[in-house]
Amino acid sequence: MFDKFYGAHPDTKTDFIIRIDAENRKYELALYRYGLKEPQVILEDVYQLLVFKNKFEDYRSDNYNQERGAWVW
Repeated sequence: MFDKFYGAHPDTKTDFIIRIDAENRKYELALYRYGLKEPQVILEDVYQLLVFKNKFEDYRSDNYNQERGAWVW
């Protein structure tokens, strides 16, 4: 399990974090701002997540409803 930090957004000064537990196929998104004791996890029902591994779909959020197209990071 590991966290991937993406640098602070210039306007909000907030870090975007992706927590990955590949063994259990669990993914979590969180935001962190200086001064907080711990990152604030974003609730699963407010985003849709699709994860690919070796060019094949590995994980899809229960609420994922996009027919096609996706944001790629």
